Amino acid sequence: MKWLLCLMALGALTASAADISGNWKGTADTPNGTVERTFVFKVDGHKLTGETTSNMFGKSTIEDGQVDGDNVTFSITVNVQGNEGRSLTRAK
Repeated sequence: MKWLLCLMALGALTASAADISGNWKGTADTPNGTVERTFVFKVDGHKLTGETTSNMFGKSTIEDGQVDGDNVTFSITVNVQGNEGRSLTRAK
């Protein structure tokens, strides 16, 4: 799960918090291969919503998303071999 957090943080870090609405892509190399993830961010004031799709884990909804200046936080729930896990991403 650490690599997933790194992937999401990388995607969020490359975005400018003032205008992160739109589509973003990222990849991470893992022991199980390369994971590609697409983010669709929607910002309304300080609220961040959207979804993310991974070639390994499918689609997840962005939850508890907030944009505060240059700070971006959100969480997603993913299913890994039948086990659900929630990850929180904080980026500046």
